Amino acid sequence: RLGVESYAMCKRALDRLIQYVSEKGSLAEDPIIRQKLAALATEVEVCRLFCYQAAWMQDKGLNPVHEASMGKSFTNDVMVHVADAGLQILGVYGQLREDSKWAPMSGAIERTYLAYPPWTIGSGSQEIQKNIVATMGLGLPR
Repeated sequence: RLGVESYAMCKRALDRLIQYVSEKGSLAEDPIIRQKLAALATEVEVCRLFCYQAAWMQDKGLNPVHEASMGKSFTNDVMVHVADAGLQILGVYGQLREDSKWAPMSGAIERTYLAYPPWTIGSGSQEIQKNIVATMGLGLPR
């Protein structure tokens, strides 16, 4: 439940989105798009750090239950942010599947957007993850 898979999908989609924007001069010059990508890069880096912290704790023989839940919940939210930004930047082309010759980035944004719902359910829904953080991490009663 470390969220490494979700992090990897976010990172890949963001990297491809940055490359796409960089190749399109007019998009790269738009300050709103640049700020959006910078904010997403920050969020994706936080996802990486959550994954590393939980993996480090496991390596030390600790049980990172609420830390892994925080990471999974946050990473799932970031996946939606990346997909939404991709759809905003690419417009209707962001909805095209990889088998379309007009799909930018080989359909990476469409795949990221469609992958979100199953990732939020596997290993516990967002509500379950937040309950774990509340009870085990914050010590709040059930």
